[in-house]
Amino acid sequence: MSIRAIAKTIYRTAELIAQRIRIRSNLVRILKPARVGFYQVGQQAARLPLSRNAFLRTFQLAIRNSRLWVRPFATLNHHRHLILRNQPIQIGIHPNFLTIQRNYGTIERIRDLFGSNVRYNQGLLSTSLPDQLDAYEIGNHIACGCNAAVYELRTRASAEQHNPTEFYGKPGSLKLYPLALKIMFNYQFDLPEKHLWQEMGPELIPMRQPPRDALQGRMANFKPLKRTHPNVIKLHTAFVDCMPVLPDAKKLYPEALPSASHYEALITEPKTLFIVMKRYRMTLRDYIVSYKRNYWSGRVMFGQLLEAIVFLYDHKISHRDMKSDNVLLDFDDEDEVPHLVLSDFGSALAKGSWEMDYSNEGLDLGGNLSLRAPEIRRLKPGVGVVANFELADTWAAGTLGYEIFTRNNPFYSLLSSETYEDSFLPLLPRRLHYAIKQLIYQMLKVDLNERPLPQIAANVISISLFRFGQGVHSFLEDCGFLMGWNAKQLKDSFSSTLKLLGAQLDKKLEEVTELYAAETILSKMINPTVISNAEMQLRATFLSRVNRNEIWQALEYFYDEETYQRQNSNGSVSTDSASTPTSTLLSF
Repeated sequence: MSIRAIAKTIYRTAELIAQRIRIRSNLVRILKPARVGFYQVGQQAARLPLSRNAFLRTFQLAIRNSRLWVRPFATLNHHRHLILRNQPIQIGIHPNFLTIQRNYGTIERIRDLFGSNVRYNQGLLSTSLPDQLDAYEIGNHIACGCNAAVYELRTRASAEQHNPTEFYGKPGSLKLYPLALKIMFNYQFDLPEKHLWQEMGPELIPMRQPPRDALQGRMANFKPLKRTHPNVIKLHTAFVDCMPVLPDAKKLYPEALPSASHYEALITEPKTLFIVMKRYRMTLRDYIVSYKRNYWSGRVMFGQLLEAIVFLYDHKISHRDMKSDNVLLDFDDEDEVPHLVLSDFGSALAKGSWEMDYSNEGLDLGGNLSLRAPEIRRLKPGVGVVANFELADTWAAGTLGYEIFTRNNPFYSLLSSETYEDSFLPLLPRRLHYAIKQLIYQMLKVDLNERPLPQIAANVISISLFRFGQGVHSFLEDCGFLMGWNAKQLKDSFSSTLKLLGAQLDKKLEEVTELYAAETILSKMINPTVISNAEMQLRATFLSRVNRNEIWQALEYFYDEETYQRQNSNGSVSTDSASTPTSTLLSF
């Protein structure tokens, strides 16, 4: 290469660098006010004397009397810096200069907003409570089972602050006793504390930070959860203390109390495990038999139950004791949509694997035989036999769907999971949304490979709650969706045209997700009564884990109703053909 060519190359490179520096300085000068923030500019403008100019005078008055014109810009500026600071950066080499690409789309921003904001995720809040029995005041008995008894509870500090007459003389008021105490039964009265934690440890699965004594006792070989979930019972603390003899204990659970002869033989006073948790109003079973059925509120409750299963599924935990008595509800009045949580993890499998060796009948397969999934119920013990609990909770949740929408669970009396076939399932109500019916039928498939994953099932419920004023299928088509097409499959194809179509569908999906998030935020800000607190929490949970591929799979349940009936024309479920159109279901 000649010297002239080299000099020409150097000159062009220098010219390119100078041009980029000039463009960069211009951008910095243009964007500099945005970095300062409109909030600071507005504050200074508000301090100035009122101008004679009509426009400036109106602007100053608006700033002084309202923050409407200032805060949105400052908030957007703050979120922009927050997002750019936390998102991963990928650096690639361009032929001419260095480029920085940030892979951060609308769906990812929505997921981060609803997953990290306390306003939409109450599970991020934590409460510190005492870890000794003397610090509490025990109230009336709530429930009793084979392994534990539950009582009303409050701290002694709160008891001194409140007067019982404030709550109309109701000793069992939730406000008077906002906590619940679960007393575990220690039938072997001489067990050391380490063994108590080890034997009763699964009860503490929902607790984000188990006590140090529990971890030292290697409670059931499971790892503590990294976070809590709004649809999993909230456990505040747990501790080991002496077993109290409460007034009704001898009548309710005499075999769990140490007798005088036991005291003579024991060196130390018998102890057991105590768990302090949030108190809820009633069980799902009590609610079903006591209150009038409502398909809309039932759909919200069913969605909350599925979100709890999604959370457990992500941590490879199987509850193994799903029943309406272990689902708790909280609400203030009978017209309110209840907030639902899953409780009682004493039978849970939390060893980091779905599979369990089933070589002999003595192994525990979980409680509640009636709602045990068919792949577990039909197993025969033997060498090399393995029980797979991956979708067992999903199946049990499908039976609770029947209980929520019909008041009856067919597997308590009509059917047995040991012998039934898919065609034996009874019909769901005609007025229930067709996508929900199809979902429940799929969840109860005998073959676990035909069941949807819990994430897909939960997505179907949340999508069905959109308030579009028309059917979900019709709305998505109006937005440009081609129902029945999967964007990922199109983008993985060899055709450039199909890849372009897949990219366009993904863009439409982002826009609809953004619309759903906007509807959720605005309804909470403008009129909180439009969407109930329970549904607001369900929407926030859904948006905090939103995933493109999982949404596409959930949309397959939203073909128009005629297509659904035609696809099921040969099965027993097809006779449910007089369903109310989707648009009328949105008013329930």
